[in-house]
Amino acid sequence: MEITSILPEECLCLIISLTSPEDACRSAMISHASRSVANRDEVWEKFLPSDCRSIISGSSSSSLLSLGKKDVYFHLCFHPILIQNGTMSFQLEKKSGKKCYMMGARALSIIQGDTPAHWIWTSLQESRFAETIELKQVWWLHMRGKIETKILSSDTNYAVYFVFKFRKEHTTGFTQRTVGFHVHVNKIDLREVRMVSLDPLRDEPRYIRERRDGWMEIEMGAFFNNCGDDGCVEFSIWEAHTNYVKQGLIIEGIDSYQKFPRRVPVSDHMIDFAYRALVSHALRSSGGFDAAWGKILPEDCLCLIISLTSPADACRSAMVSHAFRSVADCDAVWEKFLPSDYRSIVSSSLLSLGKKDVYFHLCFHPILIQNGTMSFQLEKESGKKCYMLGAKALSMIWLLRDTFMPFPWISTSLPGLSTDRFPEVANINLVWWIEVKGKIETRNLSPNTNYVIYLVFKLRDRHTIEFKHRTVGLHVNDDGVASWELRRVLIDTYRCEALYIRDRGDGWMEVELGQFLNECGDDRTLEFSLREIDTSNFHNRGIIIEGIELRPKNIRKKKMDITRILPEECLCLIISLTSPVDACRSAMVSHALRSVADCDAVWEKFLPSDYKSIISGSSSSSLLSLGKKDLYFYLCFYPILFQNGTMSFQLEKESGKKCYMLGARALTIIWGDTPSYWTWTSLQQSRFGEVAELRIVWWLEVKGKIDSKILSPNTNYVAYLVFNLNKRYASGFSRRNVTLQFTVNEVVSKVWNVSLEQEDNPQHVRARGDGWMEVEIGDFFNERGDDGTVEFSLMEVNGYTKRGLILEGVELRPKNFKMEITRILPDECQSLIISLTSPADACRSAIVSHAFRAVAYSDAVWEKFLPSDYRSILSGSSSSSSSSSLLSLGKKDVYFHLCFHPILIQNGTMV
Repeated sequence: MEITSILPEECLCLIISLTSPEDACRSAMISHASRSVANRDEVWEKFLPSDCRSIISGSSSSSLLSLGKKDVYFHLCFHPILIQNGTMSFQLEKKSGKKCYMMGARALSIIQGDTPAHWIWTSLQESRFAETIELKQVWWLHMRGKIETKILSSDTNYAVYFVFKFRKEHTTGFTQRTVGFHVHVNKIDLREVRMVSLDPLRDEPRYIRERRDGWMEIEMGAFFNNCGDDGCVEFSIWEAHTNYVKQGLIIEGIDSYQKFPRRVPVSDHMIDFAYRALVSHALRSSGGFDAAWGKILPEDCLCLIISLTSPADACRSAMVSHAFRSVADCDAVWEKFLPSDYRSIVSSSLLSLGKKDVYFHLCFHPILIQNGTMSFQLEKESGKKCYMLGAKALSMIWLLRDTFMPFPWISTSLPGLSTDRFPEVANINLVWWIEVKGKIETRNLSPNTNYVIYLVFKLRDRHTIEFKHRTVGLHVNDDGVASWELRRVLIDTYRCEALYIRDRGDGWMEVELGQFLNECGDDRTLEFSLREIDTSNFHNRGIIIEGIELRPKNIRKKKMDITRILPEECLCLIISLTSPVDACRSAMVSHALRSVADCDAVWEKFLPSDYKSIISGSSSSSLLSLGKKDLYFYLCFYPILFQNGTMSFQLEKESGKKCYMLGARALTIIWGDTPSYWTWTSLQQSRFGEVAELRIVWWLEVKGKIDSKILSPNTNYVAYLVFNLNKRYASGFSRRNVTLQFTVNEVVSKVWNVSLEQEDNPQHVRARGDGWMEVEIGDFFNERGDDGTVEFSLMEVNGYTKRGLILEGVELRPKNFKMEITRILPDECQSLIISLTSPADACRSAIVSHAFRAVAYSDAVWEKFLPSDYRSILSGSSSSSSSSSLLSLGKKDVYFHLCFHPILIQNGTMV
């Protein structure tokens, strides 16, 4: 059934529009019905910029407005449109839909640009603009341009590129000489001047590269457009060595487009997981997941949706919540995963089980059919059929000298012949000619499935002779269409035949006979054989045959561990290229993968490159003896002190970015060493040995600075003043503002006045959860961590007395830093929240973090999960000593004891 017949189209449109253009295109490939939804205007309207209509209306391509929204989107991705009277171009970035602008040469301010003796305006076929400018001859090269940030996409890292080329001949003045590039954002200037050669023959791989449109581009700089406020980005290019004449440079313009970080390849499974997560987010936004799905979708609808996935997805769905489990485990779902003819195959006793129990019984316990000569099983992840023809179901021909003899059968109850399938196997002993044949009807197999056929055998070493020295022929024949690939394989477990032969893990070996695609499952016959007919004085003995198995391709009888496919070093490298969060998820996939995901080689990559020198210079140098994962999470939850205890260092949990706090002793406090004005004291809630407390001053001034090179590169940082006000005698701050100033590389980026009283300013002053308050001083983007300085200050010099301010320090942390909820909410509040869920959710909560575990396991939580009369029940149990001992346990222990150990009550007549 099509999903469009389950959910209203408006609902599907909303879900898809909350993803990305890439995911919308993938959704359109699922089916014809989903394509009509994924291609609707309501979906693609969301991916277009909100001001797209006004941009197109003011362009030379206003006819685009008559197209469908998807057509508009991709037209803007591949065909830039001209705006601003043809002096600028507008385009979209294909994957994200972010805006891209190029300022043509006509939109730039070029010194002497209108002087034909120096510059020539010309038209080039390969340019998007009507005119480009060619340098005829100058000694002083200088040009400028600017763009308003409000027309760019918000919350986006942009890079600015100079787009140019050189005339094929008569180009001079640029060989071995550099040109300066400078980007200036909202008067917050990082003073970064890039000096780069424009010579295409010179190696400048860091900045310069060839574009697909025939032009060259060189990176001038980058910036983060946060909110898209009314500011501007200014950029300039110059080469001012007047002793050298410059000519032959052709300029198309300056391009600004989204700067992408290094991408880590993701698999289709990760993309699928992300898409489903977005769908669940859409449901969750309706007011609680458990409440939302039941109110939005009927149970029958949910059953149908889950049944259209896979057994693995159904099991994952059952882990989402208690409410979801009842749907994901229902018979209506698992009936879809069982073969359509399973009732005629399985025994009547199995049919009395629930459908999920039947499914997993058939996955782990093969059943015998055809009078015990064949076995039937399901492949766990896909539910495809697997068959094994026992030796009794095969046709075996063997010759001793010139006489055909009856085949010797031996019982599997003999030592060394254990099997979970058949009561008898075939023992080949002293023969010259052996041929084993089998066949099966393709209609019994799963359609549209690649099957592999295996001979299942073992060798009795002390009797096996010639199989170790000569090959046997293996053959598969599909309904008379012989795929005469006659494989010659040594049946020798001690020889390297890894392409065909391997250990099954159940005490038997298997060798691949061949494979085929069962496309439609029509009435055809599949035949397969093993043959060794060399009668020239060779005799074969000591091989025992259990049967011939057919199972879906790429599925192992015993699931292959990925650590046996890829070298451990390779897996470590792959996981280390993701993130700490993904490494933790990988560790939950399997026991085998956990040892790789938790290894030091992975977590070493997540730690800062200079972590050893930081820890060595701290008061916690013994941490270097810990494993790298333990060290990582220790640094996430427990800041360490260095610089003689005046600074603290910490990691942001999800990204591993560095967080620093400069303690009060690391700050410059005017009159800070005068006891009549400031006192230095120790507080239990502070991470530092000393904090500064203001006794009384008229002139309040505190300054600090930090080198940007010790911070994490390519990171948005925010600086916070961490403080408290002594409620007993604090004065001079109520309804009065202090001045906070933030400076990056000697350029003031933010100055603002704010009250330190939370009652006066609850929007900016907030409680941290660790006993302190904080207020934002300013933020900045630390691109490459070059040798610069970040400075900050607090000042109030209006002449009235101030007292009671307690300074812990100034903290710099990544902008998306997430404080632990245990540091935000009181324990009592967290306990109440968790106790309103369920025991399973409480156990899940305990896995979130070390800090959360103490709350999730508290008696206050588990007391709520126990019956209100549990004390009277335990007191009235048959074993008073047992009941009293139970009451002395923690509430969680009491809960699980009662779950797994029934107690007797009513004089032992009830449990």
